[in-house]
Amino acid sequence: MMALECRIYRDGQVALSAVSALVAKQLESFFGRTDVLVVRHAVDTRCFNRQARLARREEARAALASHQANLFFVDLETIGK
Repeated sequence: MMALECRIYRDGQVALSAVSALVAKQLESFFGRTDVLVVRHAVDTRCFNRQARLARREEARAALASHQANLFFVDLETIGK
């Protein structure tokens, strides 16, 4: 995998984007790319906020047949593996 990353990331004809200035700086450091476009994560705070989350909680837990005291954890690293 690292060989493929090196080949692709060093290819100036491949357009790269990064989620932060730090990642762009790392791509510059490791692969010499100074043309990386930074596209920051965006969150719609009208939909994703404390009040909206609390309003959806009871219905979502009922749909999952979950008791209110249960805690759910999703490991995003393993999704799709």
